Amino acid sequence: MGQMTRLIAGFGGFLGRTRDGHPGPKAIWEGIQKVHAFALGIAAAQQAFSPPG
Repeated sequence: MGQMTRLIAGFGGFLGRTRDGHPGPKAIWEGIQKVHAFALGIAAAQQAFSPPG
């Protein structure tokens, strides 16, 4: 769970240096928003480029 939190927070700007401590709610929230946007983009690309039928 901690690794996933740090991964998502990294998308929100958290650098994860040794003395940074735990990511804050702002970095986590911004990371979640970016991951959501990535997921929407992937879904749109799959729909646009999938073969018909």
